Amino acid sequence: MGFGILCGLLLPLLTFLVLYIIFQEFSSMNLVSTEGFSEGFRFRTLSLIGIASNAILLQYFRKRYAFNTVRGITIPTFIYIIAWLIYFSTQIL
Repeated sequence: MGFGILCGLLLPLLTFLVLYIIFQEFSSMNLVSTEGFSEGFRFRTLSLIGIASNAILLQYFRKRYAFNTVRGITIPTFIYIIAWLIYFSTQIL
């Protein structure tokens, strides 16, 4: 279960970081535009994609019948979801 918690904590952070760096590079090369999007759209979306990346991890370990690892991944996933809702509640409502 500890391995699942560690994986569930790290994968969303790494996913967010990689995507954020990619979009920063594309923005600096003027390949991506932020016109027409609300303020903070990219940050909200990338953080949501990072959280959703745990679904791939959950599926991977579920197919290998590592149910304790799946339980461990679920805990940080729900914590990230609650934190996302609290942090962005003023922007999305």
